[in-house]
Amino acid sequence: MSTGFGGGYPGAGGGPAGMMAVGSPTMTPFIDPNEFAPELHHSNEIVRINVSGKRYMTLYDTLVNGKSRFFEHMLSIDQSSGKIVVFRRNIIEDEDGQIFINRDGKLFAYILQYMRDGNRTVLPESTFLIRQLIVRSSLHRFRFVVRDRIFQFSASSVTISYKREAEFFAMDRYKVLLLQKLAEQEKSRDAQDDVADADVSNKSQSKQLPQKKLSESNNPKRK
Repeated sequence: MSTGFGGGYPGAGGGPAGMMAVGSPTMTPFIDPNEFAPELHHSNEIVRINVSGKRYMTLYDTLVNGKSRFFEHMLSIDQSSGKIVVFRRNIIEDEDGQIFINRDGKLFAYILQYMRDGNRTVLPESTFLIRQLIVRSSLHRFRFVVRDRIFQFSASSVTISYKREAEFFAMDRYKVLLLQKLAEQEKSRDAQDDVADADVSNKSQSKQLPQKKLSESNNPKRK
């Protein structure tokens, strides 16, 4: 009769070898192989997106062809069938099974518009909004060619929060378009400031002329 602790288990003997069998056996959790299997969808099917509570609907084709590297690990095109492959294991879903993205819901409207329209997209006019959409560069100066003219401005004059939407969704071309738009606005604002300064200078000179003439009339030169 064995005196080892593991005598109750098959193959257990006395001494240290038997002691290794003490306790519950290790259980391997069951993983459904189909739970995270890639899904196939037609490119013209509707996909629903929840961006911090704001809901959007678009086509799978828009997301997979929208020049955003953010969606590349979620979606791809199956070369044999032409359908959209959806990798659910790489997607965070809300309670309704929609794609959840933890970003600004209002700003995502501009991201989605660019994904649909590309270079023809209508850029926002608000300087503050543009700054919310682009990322601050590590460089101290930006330099762009705008309408055949070189324009540059310092990063210190443009406060942009780090990791904004164009950077988060990895849309390099959209970021360039936004920076060019911002550069045009900066140039236009500088031109307006120059005009305003010129007006102030002209008004100041106009006021000084009558005073000079009055001074000369009160103090006529002696012959």
